[in-house]
Amino acid sequence: MPFFINEDQRISINLSDFANYIIETDMVTFGKDKRSTLINIIIKNFKDEAKSTISTSSEAYRAEIEEILRKKDIVVEKDNHILKALVEHNIKNIIATNYKKGNAFKIRLKNANVDYFINESLDSEYYANSLGAYVNALLEEYTRLSYKKRETIIYKDEFETINKAINERKVLRITLVWGEIKKIKPFKICEDNQRLYYYLVGYDKESMRSISYRIVDFESVICLQEKAVLTKSDVENLEVDLLNKGVQFMRGESHEIKIRLADEGEKLYKRIPHLRPKYTRIEEDNVFVFDCSFKQIEFYFLKFGKEAEIISPLELREKFKNTYLEAYEVYK
Repeated sequence: MPFFINEDQRISINLSDFANYIIETDMVTFGKDKRSTLINIIIKNFKDEAKSTISTSSEAYRAEIEEILRKKDIVVEKDNHILKALVEHNIKNIIATNYKKGNAFKIRLKNANVDYFINESLDSEYYANSLGAYVNALLEEYTRLSYKKRETIIYKDEFETINKAINERKVLRITLVWGEIKKIKPFKICEDNQRLYYYLVGYDKESMRSISYRIVDFESVICLQEKAVLTKSDVENLEVDLLNKGVQFMRGESHEIKIRLADEGEKLYKRIPHLRPKYTRIEEDNVFVFDCSFKQIEFYFLKFGKEAEIISPLELREKFKNTYLEAYEVYK
């Protein structure tokens, strides 16, 4: 029996405080102005891999146990009753997972999701024919995933398009959330050093400068038929930029930047790895020399205050000075 869906395609949701908080946060992070929009994307992109989709997750679990037993030279066919009991126990554990509710609302399912559930009846028995109960379980599971994993779910189509372009050596046309349109020769998808976010790395086709963009910066991604061949030299240059600048700051123009670190500043530099620029050398009087963008220096060193003095270039020194003076005006 398929899930029951009423004529207006609305279902009732009742989430725990934690799950509701993550859904509301992800709406902002992923630029979705309505809960229905975000949740429909989660249903579409997550249902095939979620443990809550018991019809598929129990089969995957069964296959995993069979493989373990075979590796131990246990004849699965003879002990099929044990395997069946393990699978049933796993299903009971999934169904028994319960969260304190308290955030009730309704959403309207998009037609594509409605069509799927009308034709899909395998899971209705586990959720008493209640589609709301199934979606509730799906959302509770989704919200307990890491941010990075949730990003891959929400941007599943974009990741697939990017990987297609990389594998087929095709140009990507990306529209950024602030309206800018770029043609990119894609190299690969990278994580930052802290493994928090995903970035597309490649070359801007027009300027042939190395670039990186967060996946969440994309309004749309299209794989074109134009060829996007990267030479050995192109790849080597990108790898050097990744190493020296870090994936977050590849778009910034590099400058030679000199910063005098006080003793405490040097300790902070060694202690704080996040967004830390790499120095090229150390000169007299504890002056560290960097080859990176102004943006990276600002992100990292502004919090050091008097423990890090910008020596050159003067343009950046003035920017730091004015930033501190403006803050002083607020507190004086």
